[in-house]
Amino acid sequence: MQGASGRLRPDFWLGLILAAGGAWAAKEAYGFDERSWAYPFSLAVALAGFGAVIALRVLIAPGRDNSAIGSPHAIATAALPGGVVLALWAWALSAGAGYLVPSVLAASALAAIAGVRDPLRIAAYGLGTAAAVFVLFGILFNTPLPLLEPVKALLG
Repeated sequence: MQGASGRLRPDFWLGLILAAGGAWAAKEAYGFDERSWAYPFSLAVALAGFGAVIALRVLIAPGRDNSAIGSPHAIATAALPGGVVLALWAWALSAGAGYLVPSVLAASALAAIAGVRDPLRIAAYGLGTAAAVFVLFGILFNTPLPLLEPVKALLG
């Protein structure tokens, strides 16, 4: 559980942060209307579960380096910013910003964090991810995704 310096390894803390952030996002998503909470809730529970697994791997095999992230530098450059993006995405959904705009922005930001540098490709990843999720959940599973408040009022 401790690195060579005697401190807790970064992957343990990352796991705890992901688990806590996922649990918070699940709580927020559960408050959506009864037909549109399933997707964000499922995603948040998955994040919490993955975070818990990362932290538990450190506790179960403390002598073995199970680092899922490689180095503390990876936390600062990818994992933490990615978690912040997902937390902001969940907050925007719960604040009534609708599905489309927060999802395109979040997926685009995650692509940039992952190393994509071409603005056109970043936009394509954002739009493609949001469209794929919309088709899967909004059309195939007939689960309405959160609507922007003015759109919701317009549709009645």
